[in-house]
Amino acid sequence: MNLVLRFVFLGLLCMPYSVAGQEINQALHIAPTHPWIQYNGRWTFKDSTEARAEWQGSSITIWLESNHLEATLDGGTKTEYFRIITNDNVSATRKIAVSPGKFTYTLADSLPPGRNKVDTPIANGFANR
Repeated sequence: MNLVLRFVFLGLLCMPYSVAGQEINQALHIAPTHPWIQYNGRWTFKDSTEARAEWQGSSITIWLESNHLEATLDGGTKTEYFRIITNDNVSATRKIAVSPGKFTYTLADSLPPGRNKVDTPIANGFANR
């Protein structure tokens, strides 16, 4: 059986964030093509506003200096699942359901000061339904 995943990543919002060690207390909108974002697995880019995962096991790694991170996501034609891993703490992994349609989801909140890493592997598969 071939499973084709049609998940769409539309962008990030983080706040507050810091630049050169100085905290900026306003929202920062990050496009899917921003260098803070690393794509792993099969992704296609419609343009600078949309990244599309083409297979389960694809993931996004985001490096940021912020204590809050939201992402605008679209699950495509069905609900897709993401695991959220912050700062490589696999024991605190949580799973979010991403519904069809464009919605904003909180990926991380109350992160410690300094540089943080957020991994978001797509978790779909028979064991995750």
